[in-house]
Amino acid sequence: MTDGPSNQHQKPDSHMLSKVYVQHLSNNINEMIMKWAKAAASSMRVSSPMTSPSPSVDVSKMLLQQASELGPYTVPY
Repeated sequence: MTDGPSNQHQKPDSHMLSKVYVQHLSNNINEMIMKWAKAAASSMRVSSPMTSPSPSVDVSKMLLQQASELGPYTVPY
């Protein structure tokens, strides 16, 4: 049974695939963050100045947590 060599050949390919997939994921997240940021900005403009900015802070915290979960992939601003 030649199981060893075939496994060694598969490993780099799957690693490359996962790398590309993560890159694609981070790109999608970047687009989502831009959309969310625009939506938050527009909703803040519409809302009265008396309302507290806590909702937008929660959103930014959530985005920061998601970005940190990606690991080395940083979100460019």
